[in-house]
Amino acid sequence: MAIITLNNRATNRSDTASAGQVFTATSATAADFQAGGGGKVLQLVNGLTTTTVTHVSDGGQVNTGLTATITPTASNSKIMVFISQSNKVERGAVQLAYSLRLFRGSTEVEKWSEVCAEDVENADRFYGSNHCYNFLDTPNSTSQLVYKTTGQIGSSGGGRTVRFQDSSAPSTMTLMEIGA
Repeated sequence: MAIITLNNRATNRSDTASAGQVFTATSATAADFQAGGGGKVLQLVNGLTTTTVTHVSDGGQVNTGLTATITPTASNSKIMVFISQSNKVERGAVQLAYSLRLFRGSTEVEKWSEVCAEDVENADRFYGSNHCYNFLDTPNSTSQLVYKTTGQIGSSGGGRTVRFQDSSAPSTMTLMEIGA
């Protein structure tokens, strides 16, 4: 096997190794092998809660207790938000519709809607689940950002209830700062 040593810092060479040849670079630094441009993950933050929050069908929003905080290092960074929200719904009627909302500070940045239809085999009408959501935010800020979720029942009457983190089931939020 022939080993060919490149004694320069040219990283955009068009040379190709023949079968059995290996190229090495004796003067290369770690920076020569880093990806150029944006798209790098600059930081990662996780939030977790296991505190049960019960919400009954009163039409208002309730804070689910799930939150995470990040301070972007650059104003042109994007924040990728991954949410795994556990819940258990009790439907006193045929179905329950509710929404989960994502806030950055006091600003709503996204809303997801869920509908839990009747389960004829489940007489007590309980339905537990863990829903996953994601959202790419462009906050244009280097200030501290607090993200949180809220829930709201869209159906009314019939004893509808949503329990976030029921029986201490965990909900998580992961924030990734992505460089521009």
